[in-house]
Amino acid sequence: MRIPLLLNLILPLTTAQTAPPPSSPEKTSWQSLPSLPHGPRQEHAVVAVNTTLYVIGGMTSLANSSVDIVEVFDTVNSSWSTAPPLPLGMNHPNAAVVGKRVWVLGGLTGQGIVAVGKGFVLDGGKWLEVEAMPEGSERGAAAGGVWKTKVFIAGGKKVLSAESLDAVSSFDTESGVWDTSLPPLPEPRDHACGLVVGDQFFVVGGRVNSTTQNRDTVLVLDLTSPAGGWKEKARMPTARGGAACAVVEGEKIVVLGGEGSTKAGARGVFDEAQVYDVGLDQWSAFEDPISCSLLATPLEEAPPYEAISYAWGDPGCGENFLCVEGKGIAVTKNLVDALRHCRNSSQSRVLWTDAACINQKDLDERSQQVAIMYKIYRDASQVLIWIGLKDQAVGNAFGRVLYINEVLCKQACITAPTKDPGLNVHETDVDVIMSIYNRPWFERLWVVSEVKQSKHATAMCGYHTIDYNFLAVVATWLWDQHFIRSRIGLSVVSIYRLRNAWWMRIRAMNLTGPSEVYNRG
Repeated sequence: MRIPLLLNLILPLTTAQTAPPPSSPEKTSWQSLPSLPHGPRQEHAVVAVNTTLYVIGGMTSLANSSVDIVEVFDTVNSSWSTAPPLPLGMNHPNAAVVGKRVWVLGGLTGQGIVAVGKGFVLDGGKWLEVEAMPEGSERGAAAGGVWKTKVFIAGGKKVLSAESLDAVSSFDTESGVWDTSLPPLPEPRDHACGLVVGDQFFVVGGRVNSTTQNRDTVLVLDLTSPAGGWKEKARMPTARGGAACAVVEGEKIVVLGGEGSTKAGARGVFDEAQVYDVGLDQWSAFEDPISCSLLATPLEEAPPYEAISYAWGDPGCGENFLCVEGKGIAVTKNLVDALRHCRNSSQSRVLWTDAACINQKDLDERSQQVAIMYKIYRDASQVLIWIGLKDQAVGNAFGRVLYINEVLCKQACITAPTKDPGLNVHETDVDVIMSIYNRPWFERLWVVSEVKQSKHATAMCGYHTIDYNFLAVVATWLWDQHFIRSRIGLSVVSIYRLRNAWWMRIRAMNLTGPSEVYNRG
């Protein structure tokens, strides 16, 4: 499966001589790695110790019994080796890594594919037996996660053909003690993803009893106070079981593949990858790295381009990079989000953005670029205003903005904000609309200069877009409702943001005040 990389051509506008044209768009894709030495395998476990992957147990086919094979993949050298075999062949093993040691705590085995509770740890190049799962709690195909010195195991099956379980237990790798008193899952589950992020144990997706009963739930248990029970988070975009999963960037859960697809020709399996952001409680599609080429050109000879206006955001919010000419450039998350949503699926896009087109470490270059920045925004075919990722309110908010503009346009007699357009104002509508203006972009001082120079400006919130003039008109109308009619009450911060919103378009259109925004909006 190939994943297309949507190239952004980042255009640094300088006074230098024209550089050679940018190279052709680079592509990224899933790359084939060396195959498993012992051939195809399924129903196995995979764990990582630093840069080494362990593929443990499994089945060579549905008709065969479990295997004891343990293969090791070095991700640095892209090479395979073999570790000591398991003392007992297992499929659907419950495997984890604690203290750089590989632990296997129960699983399924035999022709009947039934549960076995035996546990082992790979220590010093050999497997040592550890305390078995308590009698009655043996199971495989469970979701697992590691917190401090403990391995948590949720759900699973006693027999592959039997019903799913809701049991949750933990094993302390230091004391060798099992705890089976943890709160059970809200619903039985097997073949689910299990991960620990911070102090939270997540059980993602999975299925109940059979491959036709997949689930889209995200269940979480606070391990600092497990008595509080399981909570449910934002659901997966697609229900699936038997998926692969991992934690990346500390707080993002990536789910790949899985069973349950109904697409024609998919044979019941998914090829999609999806990402859950724990902090935002949001799901999104897995994104490729952003790869860019640079084109240095005199401003007056520049090809058509678009300039991005955005709020930098928190520079310490994780590591975010653009791949520019094959080299990584550290940028803020907000810019990465903007570029992801600017990417075109069918062709390259020529853009200008300060963080990538100005060498921020070169004070002379930075000063020169800042001096001509007003020209950069003036000469752009359009300014793309990134106000942030979408939320649940943005679609409704943009809809209300368009509705208000439509009503105002029909009121052709309106010549000043003292003229009442006859719109009904509901407090809930104002709250929804203000969810746009209360975003950090409207607080930036630079945006007034960036937008007032533009030939055309489009605001982007996720993949939702709207002509910025519409936002300026509604900002004027809200200002009117607050100061002239006293119909709504706005905070000082909100008033400041609205002032910025309409003032930058007044300046751009050489108008004298809010009344002319009504006329020309």
